Order: sequence, then C-alpha cells, then structure tokens
Amino acid sequence: LCPVLGIFRAPSFKEGVTVAQQIATNGGLGHTSILYTDPKNVDRIAEFEKAMPTYKVLVDMPSSFGAIGDVYNFRLSPSMSLGCGSKGGSSVSENVGPQHLLNIKHIVE
Repeated sequence: LCPVLGIFRAPSFKEGVTVAQQIATNGGLGHTSILYTDPKNVDRIAEFEKAMPTYKVLVDMPSSFGAIGDVYNFRLSPSMSLGCGSKGGSSVSENVGPQHLLNIKHIVE
C-alpha cells in the first residue's frame, strides 16, 4: 500500500459504478470496493453491491488501508491479509485470520 490515493470522478452515479467495476475487474477481483454515499441511499448501495465483482463492499468507511478490519472497519475481522475469494484466486473471501492458517486434523468414525 502506498501513500498515494487515486480518486476518479464520473458525471453520473451509473457511470461511476461502471468505472469502479472496470477498476476492480482490472486489478482487484474479489477484493474490496467502497462507496461513499448517504446510508439512506439504499437503492444506490444495492446497485453498487450487485455490480461490483468484490466480496467486501464498504459504505462510508475508511478504505485506504484495504479494509483491514477492526482499527478502521469495525464490522470486519482484523487482518493484514485479505482473501479475494475464487474471483481473485484465493480460497477465502473474508479477511484472513488465524483460523485460516491452521491445519486441523479431523478424525471421523
């Protein structure tokens, strides 16, 4: 992650969704998408969520640190490694935590 944050402007909401979708498709399939809007705009939030090829959609939350959870995004598990799911070539679509790093042997009788 770097200290430079790119901002894209679009003339309309629909065009903005299209640009965000293209950016996520080109460089972040399955990762995280962010929408800054009034939480009362449920139609816009639903449209954005459906259009984005990401497993984490944040609404009005800090996101320059990639939605690491806990410190900035209280409804996500804390992590410094993000699962991008099958869209991004990963096996998990949530923030990777200790439970994902354990190999557990199961005995089934």
